[in-house]
Amino acid sequence: MTDAQTMIHVLMQGLVEHAGGPENAARRIGARFGDKAEDVIKATRKGTISRRCNGTLTWPLDEIMALEEATGDYRVREWLAASRPQAAADASLMQLAGDVSRETGEAISAVLAMLSQSGTPENALKEALESQAFLDRLVAELREVVK
Repeated sequence: MTDAQTMIHVLMQGLVEHAGGPENAARRIGARFGDKAEDVIKATRKGTISRRCNGTLTWPLDEIMALEEATGDYRVREWLAASRPQAAADASLMQLAGDVSRETGEAISAVLAMLSQSGTPENALKEALESQAFLDRLVAELREVVK
């Protein structure tokens, strides 16, 4: 198995467990595909789920998606999305945007504290400069995206 197949296998073992075991997973997948309840257990679906869990068969995308939707647990999709090359850049940009928001709020609070005479001009300037530094980093990152 490739690293990706191994990871999907492990994630799906956990998802099948979350669904209540192979029989319940088979029922949930079957229900998503429109199988009759009695056919799910009599047919090969339950045995197939067991073979997929023990690693002798791989997981097809439609069954992964069906079981995730049936359980409301999207662990495989989340792992796949996080493994996209752009995902790390997106996460970095999201973190930076949060930092800018936090630092700007701290700068505004420091200015308001200074104006109400409970803060100092030195602290207000320090917070404004920190906010500006984060905003400068955000602008630089966005310029890279625009290129």
